[in-house]
Amino acid sequence: ADTWRHAGRPADAGPRSDLARLDAQRLNSQLRLSGLLATAVFAVMVASDLLMLTTLDFSRPYSFWTDAPGLPQRQVTVGYYLGVLTIPFYVVGGWHLSLAIRPAGAWASRWVLGAIGYTACLSTVWHAAFAFTRSILRAEIAAGTSVGAGSGSALAFGTYAVPLFRFGLGIAGSAFLLAFGLALLGRTHYPRWAGVALPAIYLLVAVLLE
Repeated sequence: ADTWRHAGRPADAGPRSDLARLDAQRLNSQLRLSGLLATAVFAVMVASDLLMLTTLDFSRPYSFWTDAPGLPQRQVTVGYYLGVLTIPFYVVGGWHLSLAIRPAGAWASRWVLGAIGYTACLSTVWHAAFAFTRSILRAEIAAGTSVGAGSGSALAFGTYAVPLFRFGLGIAGSAFLLAFGLALLGRTHYPRWAGVALPAIYLLVAVLLE
């Protein structure tokens, strides 16, 4: 009688149920907090890219190679530092996804967190490459040398920045595909529709910013 209560349930079922409920509440809080922080990081990075790379005049076509040299230096500098100091916080997005897919297993959670954290490091170099390439481009224009496909600025960007970006894109892409695929299978804390909605939103934003 001392070890069983309420129709044969173990005596410790109540405390265990309370602990499970507290764990669920803690997880929900972490998911909300990390999701909000990841959204804020994304918004700051959008502002950073607009400042560092564009004329902020969206009524005409934009080309980095023709417009970047004429951008105000202060605007570019603010965008550069805003991005470089914010990109490491992309890890928060990795933390959010790793929490969300935890039901699929520790291996999936760890891979997503590690892949996004690693990609964040590479993304810092990619972001900074635009500012450095712009400086080379300005020096070429000042010296009266030709700019374009065969120029030093294009060579440096194509050699050091683009391959790194593609490599990082592959690593991050594997994490996102895993997370969204698991969501479609119902093996995450996301609803199944998130496996379609989240990548669709990502692609929409990417197209709008292109």
